[in-house]
Amino acid sequence: MIDINFHPDSRQLRFFCVLLIPFSVVLGWLVRDQWGAQSLGWTLNGCFAAVGLVGLWIPASARWLFVGWTLVTFPIGWMVSHLILAAIYFGLFFPLGWVARWFGYDPLQLRPSESETYWNGMRLDSEKGRYFRQF
Repeated sequence: MIDINFHPDSRQLRFFCVLLIPFSVVLGWLVRDQWGAQSLGWTLNGCFAAVGLVGLWIPASARWLFVGWTLVTFPIGWMVSHLILAAIYFGLFFPLGWVARWFGYDPLQLRPSESETYWNGMRLDSEKGRYFRQF
């Protein structure tokens, strides 16, 4: 499973703060332009940019925002990743398996056979140098 990092190192916090500055610009622009809330947009822009700039010099000051952001976005990431994996499985692998089974493809030779045993004979190599070449 994915673990939530409650104690990020200073490198992770600085990277988070570097990304926080352009995020504050985009968030402030969206709030100002789309919702028409000029004062709220400038306030969010200034607060996030200030936390990002201070966090570049003092990374520990942005720890609370990093951990809070991680806790808020963790369920979203968990759900999206599971939905993508389910879509890939049921949209790609499951139909391919059905088509392969429909056409009689049996790579593990699991179908019952008429022979007395399921043992497959093995070919022995007489060349001893082959044992040193694995691939």
